[in-house]
Amino acid sequence: MKILRAHLPIVFACFALGHLFATDVLTYHNDNTRTGWNPNEVLLTPGNVNQSTFGLKHNLLVDGKVDAQPLYVSNAAVFSGGSPQGNHNLVIVATEHDSLFAFDADSGVLYWQTSLLLPGETPSDDRGCDQITPEIGVTATPVIDRNEGINGTIYVVAMSKLGTVYYQRLHAINLATGQEASGSPVAIQATYPGTGPNNDGQGHVVFDPAAYDERSALLLLNRIVYTTWASHCDVPPYTSWIIGYDETSLAQVRILNLDPNGVARSSLLPDGSGNAFWNSGAGPAADANGNIYDLTANGPFETTLNNGFPSGGDYGDTFLKLSSSGSLFVSDYFTPFDQAAAAANDLDLGSGGAIVLPDMVDGNGVTRHLAIGAGKDTNIYLVDRDNMGKFNPNSNSNIYQELQGALPYGEWATAAYFNGAVYYAPVNGSLQRFTFTNALLDPQPVAATLTVFGYPGATPSVSSSGVSGAIVWAYENSNLGNSGPAVLHAYDAVSLSELYNSNQNASRDQFGTSNKFITPTICEGKVFVGTQNSVGVFGLLASSAPGPSPTPSPSPTPNPSPVPGSVPSAFLSYSGDFNGDGKQDILWRNTQTGEVDVWFMSGASVIAKVNLGIAGLDWKIVGIADFNGDGKSDILWQNTLNGSFVIWIVNGGSYSSYEFNSQGNQWSIAGAADLDHTGFSDILWRNIVTGELVAWKSSSGLGFSSFRVGTASLDWNLVGAADLFGSGQSALIWRNQNSGEVVVWQLSNNAVSAQSSLGVEPLTWTIAGFGDFNGDGRQDILWHNSSDGSVVAWLMSGFAVSATWISQTPISQDWQIRATPNVFGNNFNSILWSNLQTGEQVIWTPEGSGFLQSSIGFGPPPWTVFQ
Repeated sequence: MKILRAHLPIVFACFALGHLFATDVLTYHNDNTRTGWNPNEVLLTPGNVNQSTFGLKHNLLVDGKVDAQPLYVSNAAVFSGGSPQGNHNLVIVATEHDSLFAFDADSGVLYWQTSLLLPGETPSDDRGCDQITPEIGVTATPVIDRNEGINGTIYVVAMSKLGTVYYQRLHAINLATGQEASGSPVAIQATYPGTGPNNDGQGHVVFDPAAYDERSALLLLNRIVYTTWASHCDVPPYTSWIIGYDETSLAQVRILNLDPNGVARSSLLPDGSGNAFWNSGAGPAADANGNIYDLTANGPFETTLNNGFPSGGDYGDTFLKLSSSGSLFVSDYFTPFDQAAAAANDLDLGSGGAIVLPDMVDGNGVTRHLAIGAGKDTNIYLVDRDNMGKFNPNSNSNIYQELQGALPYGEWATAAYFNGAVYYAPVNGSLQRFTFTNALLDPQPVAATLTVFGYPGATPSVSSSGVSGAIVWAYENSNLGNSGPAVLHAYDAVSLSELYNSNQNASRDQFGTSNKFITPTICEGKVFVGTQNSVGVFGLLASSAPGPSPTPSPSPTPNPSPVPGSVPSAFLSYSGDFNGDGKQDILWRNTQTGEVDVWFMSGASVIAKVNLGIAGLDWKIVGIADFNGDGKSDILWQNTLNGSFVIWIVNGGSYSSYEFNSQGNQWSIAGAADLDHTGFSDILWRNIVTGELVAWKSSSGLGFSSFRVGTASLDWNLVGAADLFGSGQSALIWRNQNSGEVVVWQLSNNAVSAQSSLGVEPLTWTIAGFGDFNGDGRQDILWHNSSDGSVVAWLMSGFAVSATWISQTPISQDWQIRATPNVFGNNFNSILWSNLQTGEQVIWTPEGSGFLQSSIGFGPPPWTVFQ
């Protein structure tokens, strides 16, 4: 073997993390395209969502109706009462009582509650309209930017009143504390050129806060927060407003009115009012080019066209495309030919929301850019975003596709999209799955539920892991009129056969009274749904995290009753310092008898060989770490038959043993490491079904407390823990078994505080160990190529690979890396090689710009170095 020499640094690009980290839901229906699809849900599957294993976990009580969709923020910093609470997964809840809540999404703990009312104010009354009762506060789903401000910012619109004066305000709320950001809130005020309803007599229509409700969800696009406005029960005068605010300064930077010169077109709205945005709570959609798509409600449409556009700028019952570049203007649109009749009969196109669909290829090989929407008129409209069709007074032949009468009682909701299909749940109809063929929507649904959804139908959401294990979730509020219970439904996304509903085990799972326009939020194994005074939190009941329950035992004892589900750990452990002299030793095990030996090391010399004990061959060593804080390494065992585990507390050549109960066949020990720099090593557990990772924090007396670290899909292997920053605190190292990508999770305060992709390596390269190979106080990553014997060390500086060591000559495949012990007790780790043919053991010791090798003896089969 040759000495290793320094090599040129390698630079790595950034890589997407795929399913490794949690998915946030920071806006209505998951993202700005409004598909309602979370493709990163690895915990909930059609196999485990049923009344036996899935149900209500918490019911988060609040102070008013929850009309806005709950939002989910993973691994967020939290302050409560002015004190830091570490990082937690949060669910953000807004109420019609003008309150905002931040709950722990896992435990249900309330971290902060904020009132959006100014001194002396109350929420608005219902304005004599029965659409939102008994009070109006926050109706629209807020939007969150995690990168704005120190801790991230929540943007929310609240209505209030002081005496007889009504206010609409945009608030910017610190995500961590619940406090108003600098300059927040700002009052919503606007004027726009026009002579329509509520004009000032000087050529401007005026925004009156008392006349409007912000029902549609907020849109955050290119650092602008967009608000869109609806009337109270079509009570005039009102017009059609879109108003945008800079997310940092809260200055008004965009404004557009779609009914500025409203001319009476029907007896329903004789003053020309109309064209509002309410969309049953859906927010405007946006594409990657910054275009906004939305549907207006009933009102005037100016049929006198100028270059295809209404000359008066009035767009009733219209599918809009708005350009947001520089200013806000209509760049394209589609209006049904029978718009005037629809407006006269209150058949709003804008009772539903728009979805921007993924690109599709038609039968001629042309890539189509499509959007879809539907409203009260029973039709589904599929528009080409590059040519929406505008207005034809004779027919709808100008649209890309129309499915006439597809939704017989109309749509008061928004569809969801998943993997080439859209899902509609119209009023008095089933949840239906329509599929696309050659970029056209098939005219008949291919599947439908047995459940019939009464008024107002349902806005479904979809969860899946990629395109596998998909579930469609829908909230049934058919009992709205009689104040009956809300019902959460889950369906197989292909067949629409029902998997679960919350009435199946009503005594356990009923969670509150029905409410209108509720959209489920699905994230990290949980489903969040609002009611008239709470948010129900649903999740898996049987897959709870393991809890510590130690029971002393003199030695590991085999159990003859096997329990399925135990899997070998991929976690790489180090050799340990078993006698506390500061120099790491080498652990051996006889694969035929189960005997355990230790070679005590002093540099590249073996100073003693001790037989430590014996354990049955169904016991596997899954970690070497210091569990009692005495400065000596201990041995962690797990039984491959029954899942129980044992810790040997080692003191030189002897040990004391402590046995712990099995945590069930879904949980396997993934390794051990000191995650928080306490001197006590922690145990990492991995759920082999869901991918969830849980840590048992150890303390003196072998006491443990558990916390949830996070979830990674099962194609990610936890391969080790290393102190990449030199802080004394271990980071978790993951590798994707399919792509070869390496990702690091850095922990702080019992949560993942940062993550980074280090790069992608071919799968012939395996991570062989960790250690400080250049003496800078930071641990590095050692690689070995199984195909040609090459060896590489990534010299780490936090999340950056600062340089590499590379062997000048490939190593024979007879040699394997067994461990990376610090045998000298200095700042450098060595590399221990074993010859599979002869049993010779060789140590590579860092020296100068490379490594020197020393033979330390032979360990013939059936003995093997534990690694």
